[in-house]
Amino acid sequence: MSDTPTTTGTTNRPPSIFDSCEPRQDVLTGELAEDQFAASLADVAHSDDAPDVYADPRLFFEKTYPTSGLQDLLTRLATRFVGAHNDDYTGTNGILRLDTSFGGGKTHNQIAAYHLAESPSAVPDLSDFILDQDIADEYTDTAALGLDVNTAVFVGTHVDAEDARSNYDDPDAPATKTMWGEMAYQLFGREGYEFLRENDENRTPPGTTKLERLFERNDNPSLILIDEIAAYLEQAAAVEIGDSTLAKQTNTFLMSLLSATQNNDKVTVVLSIADTAFADQAEDVRGLVSETISEFNSISDRVEGSITPTEDNEIAAVLRHRLFESVAEDGRDATVDAYMSLYTGDRDSFPDSATNPEHRDRLEDSYPIHPTVIDTLTEELDSLPSFQRTRGALKLLSRAVYRLWQHQSDYQERHFVRLFDMHPSDGDVRSTLLRLFSSVDMDFEAAIKADIFSEDGTANAEEEDRNWVKNGHPHSEHI
Repeated sequence: MSDTPTTTGTTNRPPSIFDSCEPRQDVLTGELAEDQFAASLADVAHSDDAPDVYADPRLFFEKTYPTSGLQDLLTRLATRFVGAHNDDYTGTNGILRLDTSFGGGKTHNQIAAYHLAESPSAVPDLSDFILDQDIADEYTDTAALGLDVNTAVFVGTHVDAEDARSNYDDPDAPATKTMWGEMAYQLFGREGYEFLRENDENRTPPGTTKLERLFERNDNPSLILIDEIAAYLEQAAAVEIGDSTLAKQTNTFLMSLLSATQNNDKVTVVLSIADTAFADQAEDVRGLVSETISEFNSISDRVEGSITPTEDNEIAAVLRHRLFESVAEDGRDATVDAYMSLYTGDRDSFPDSATNPEHRDRLEDSYPIHPTVIDTLTEELDSLPSFQRTRGALKLLSRAVYRLWQHQSDYQERHFVRLFDMHPSDGDVRSTLLRLFSSVDMDFEAAIKADIFSEDGTANAEEEDRNWVKNGHPHSEHI
């Protein structure tokens, strides 16, 4: 039966989703392009190829939801940058680890960190992204006084074990062979590279003391962003260096680098570690970071610098913020009230969970996306190896919202985005789902055509829809 609230009159009907919500323009026009779902830290830092939504810091922050993990990351960075600029050690941890599943927001957080360091004045309202207002104000003031953060970005999938050069558009960039040679150049230019040239050419990692001397050659704080490290170590394991390998040498360098963050604010390392196909290497790096953090914590008695970019209970808010320009709170509240009234007034027709206070909270928190949609995307599809969680959910839902608004005259009684709005009649949705299920030994394309949707309207579900409506029932897409 329908779970759409109905009343004998019209004055108490909740507003439709079209009355309460306004999608963002690129969603409304169907122009939220494929490349905008693939955030690339390397493209943002090293080329002009990144879409504006990532490359333009003002636009990036405007369309970014401030998750608790992102706020934590940027607050720690702002604190350390100001401390280094004022030469007043804050006692905070300089090793910040983004530990997350595939598609869990790590690259997005790295891009946010890069923009905070490179373009602090471009953030529309720092207080939205930095937890402490005093720190936000102090960072803004310090940036206005000339704070200049040196940045280095090393993305393991952007380089390879034989060639660590990240930016081929830079005519002065040396042909670096190692992570340490490339980082030295990005941070301090040719002078920095010359300081570590011998280490780079021989692929011998510099120790902590030499790295500290490198950082002391410049008065400004440094931020080092390392992404996809497991993929790089996979390649580096095949490069022999005497009795060792480049992977082992890189691990040694990372230990020295992370040690150089202790007892000072001069350098901060943000390292992302995801559960990818390189599981063994990811676990090795986790152990390395944890060992260094434990050593630091035993001295400073500080908490571990591990951050989860996006918690499970924040995914709905992230999706809503990116897909919708505005969502009216009074429309949301009226809709939730009407649905809960329907459930409690007809308890026999709905499961017990529908009348629980927790269900009301979920309807409110996920609006205008129905909680069952969030559950399916984050619990069911998330089990597929190629599904990139928040990014994958955003891709499918953007098409659902586009389709819903394109046909809104047919759906005036709609109050939520539902699972059936991700319809296989949309070529982008169908191709995405087929790719997701490609690892399953079944012909899903044939199943879709036979049972759900076909161009000639002969799929079983389409036949049932016609029979259902012919007999006086509401169309299934209103249910």
